[in-house]
Amino acid sequence: MMNPQLKRTASIHIATKKAAKFEYVDTDALVDYPSDWFTNHPNSKPPVTVPKTNCSKDDLYKAARGGIRAMNLSISTAKLVLHVYGKEMTDSCDEDWTSFSVKIGTKGASITPWDLVTVTEGTVYQPVEATGGTVLSTPSQPQMDISTWTPRALVLYILCIYRLLRITNQEYVTLLITKMEQQLTAEGGSGMKLSGATLVYAGWISDRNYLKLVAAYDMFLYHFSGHEDGILRLGSLGSRFRDCAGLLSYGYAMSILDIEAGYLMDWIFVKTMGDEMIRMTREGQETGSPTSYFPYQSDLHLVNRSAYSSNANSYLFHWIHTFGSLMSHKRSINARYNFEGNVADVGLNAVVLCWAFARGGELNPQFQKEGLDYGKNIEPVSSGMDDDENQGPNELTPEDKMWLDTTGRDPATWFALLKANGFKVPPVVSRVIKRQRGRIGETRIDSIGEYVKERLIY
Repeated sequence: MMNPQLKRTASIHIATKKAAKFEYVDTDALVDYPSDWFTNHPNSKPPVTVPKTNCSKDDLYKAARGGIRAMNLSISTAKLVLHVYGKEMTDSCDEDWTSFSVKIGTKGASITPWDLVTVTEGTVYQPVEATGGTVLSTPSQPQMDISTWTPRALVLYILCIYRLLRITNQEYVTLLITKMEQQLTAEGGSGMKLSGATLVYAGWISDRNYLKLVAAYDMFLYHFSGHEDGILRLGSLGSRFRDCAGLLSYGYAMSILDIEAGYLMDWIFVKTMGDEMIRMTREGQETGSPTSYFPYQSDLHLVNRSAYSSNANSYLFHWIHTFGSLMSHKRSINARYNFEGNVADVGLNAVVLCWAFARGGELNPQFQKEGLDYGKNIEPVSSGMDDDENQGPNELTPEDKMWLDTTGRDPATWFALLKANGFKVPPVVSRVIKRQRGRIGETRIDSIGEYVKERLIY
């Protein structure tokens, strides 16, 4: 765990002339990094414990079928099914596979998901479903021959529960259940029902070993993207980069602005955002390696509190999705609002960036007709139109004109302009931002889009 930063504030009490000091621990600094786990557990893989059983593979599958049919599948049976099926999921390494100095597989070696972790057996467990669970008989669950349900369909069902439990938007859950049940049918699980599963199996999400099994499946299938069991990622893909929304949002911002990481950093004008960026760019975490344990740090329990989550990087997350909402990007508009920080400064930083990126693009010809030079300087032709559609040139303030005359996307230029203006935006900017906010359509409750549309102060 990263050591918390002890911050001090001090001032002199006028009446007594005594210095008053207030000490506190910055809880935002209480984050973990995956590399620390491997440093503290040298030459070790993440551990996972599965129940010990005397049942055969067929008996386990039979128990799972009964449990799924009766909607009373136990978490222990589910973990055993994942473990047994995963033993037969193999693929060969094209090259040595190493992460955090741990050798996962050597070139040419055939491995399974359990080569990613260290599996140990726990206490003996006898599946209760094998003795005959209660089979529901309702119009929505007619009698059927569940013996035809394939092992792959059983595993997909168990993994789909994981993904559904991770989703908070119920409308999306409903849509996803339809898609999942269609895929279950295609994989030999006709009649499997997921409606109501999030209530029945809500406790699964607290089972650490279930989460580790899911993560191992997804890490394996992501690495071997052409594997015949690749469809299982329909249920497991949410494990990859879980609790890394802060990191993912930064990559998203680079994409919508079409700029590089360092250039986006230059647009950070708020100290706390800079502090978050420093935490998120700690070296040695394999953030850029697609085959690393890094994306699975949460479900493999390599960290207690991720340094890359939206909560640990709330300033950056709010800033990115504020300017993303102003630019009408749906992902930003729907992003969850969980910010309790300095909305004024973060909002101002977002507004300045949006204004700069709207003041003309940075385009370069990528092809040209033979014999022509598109890059040579040509005098532009003015349209004669004013930049602000609601104001004539005589109604603009000097500050308005300065902000309208400034072009380009150099963050240093815009910061200097902002500073010269007392860290306030002129009326012309406020009017344009207000129009942009009005263009945001329907928003979700407690979303950043709702905040920008209804409460952004600029």
